[in-house]
Amino acid sequence: MTRPEMSQNLLAKRYLQGNEKNWGDVVMRVAKHAGEKIGKAQEFYDSIHNGKFFPSRMSYMGTAHPFASSCFVFPVYDSLDSIMQTLSDACQVQKYGGGTGYNFSHLRPNGDLIESSGGEASGPVSFMGLFHNAMEVVHRAGKKHAAQMGILNCDHPNVMEFIQCKDKEGAYWTFNISVAVTDRFMEAVKNNADWDLQFGGKVYKTIKAKDLWDYIVQHAWNNGDPGIIFIDTVNRHNCYPEPIEACNPCGEQMLPPYVACNLGSLDLSRFVVGGEIHWKDLDETTRRGIRFLDGSVEAAFWPVDKIRERTHQYRNIGLGVMGWADMLLL
Repeated sequence: MTRPEMSQNLLAKRYLQGNEKNWGDVVMRVAKHAGEKIGKAQEFYDSIHNGKFFPSRMSYMGTAHPFASSCFVFPVYDSLDSIMQTLSDACQVQKYGGGTGYNFSHLRPNGDLIESSGGEASGPVSFMGLFHNAMEVVHRAGKKHAAQMGILNCDHPNVMEFIQCKDKEGAYWTFNISVAVTDRFMEAVKNNADWDLQFGGKVYKTIKAKDLWDYIVQHAWNNGDPGIIFIDTVNRHNCYPEPIEACNPCGEQMLPPYVACNLGSLDLSRFVVGGEIHWKDLDETTRRGIRFLDGSVEAAFWPVDKIRERTHQYRNIGLGVMGWADMLLL
């Protein structure tokens, strides 16, 4: 199969909708979705079609609903009702191609007593398995693979099990995983101090912080997981009026629970003319990109009411750049 044939197949499989026949048709649909109400559809079309601005592919997906955002974060609290509600909401988001992130640290450790039933808790890693299995099924009905982020705090009693959960090839493949590390933990690593693994005020085990750090590093070297999130740094720069515990699967956005973010990028290489950066064009396209992303938030379909309410409240968007190296070469 030739490259043009592969491109056309991909376009048809993922992006064409209804009577659309080519890339221009897709771009016009996307531009009208974000800009028709504010009279900006043609401007948006021009910027996207000439390759200067690209919304995330969520805007292009050939689904029955205009689903715009890529990044979603959900809470996971220590009750079966909460866990199953989050799983249901996450499935609705994944169904349309959104990526979902969660911090599982509120779940009691493996073996703890469940007072309401008298049974034993299975721990956060087992519930990650439930989420993984659900998303394996959901992604097969959609147009892209499921993408999840699982996070566990560095003092959770099950953190070692969490770190090694992807050791077996193919295990938890719908998840990226990261350990949320604190300033206090990093100081303990630096000083080779003791580190308590605890939950609900109870210390389950005391280890050397450096041993945990080495365990994280070794596993990251082996297979790329886990990553780390400097969670205190995140919250020092947190602009939301509530704490942040998690991010989306690729880490572009640290978000509070039930908040989504709509992403796009400028291709910097497209703004070089005769070896010089065309600053006026870059300025105008930047403003156009911001208007597009905001318009997408307003016009988007939201599968979960609470996400719509909170995303409209914050109206958060993410405009990034690509083509930096190409720009420098040009």
